[in-house]
Amino acid sequence: MVYSSRDFQFYAHWCARLADQCKDPAIATDLRTISRELIMKAQDEARLKNNAA
Repeated sequence: MVYSSRDFQFYAHWCARLADQCKDPAIATDLRTISRELIMKAQDEARLKNNAA
């Protein structure tokens, strides 16, 4: 499956919301880390798309 930068942004937001609701600090930290990684991936995908155009 091919993901777009918009997909990565959606999943990043979703992970961040889960982290805010999570009662376990270790899991919340992991979710925030995943969220940051997805945001970086979204930015990379957007740059690739802009460079290809």
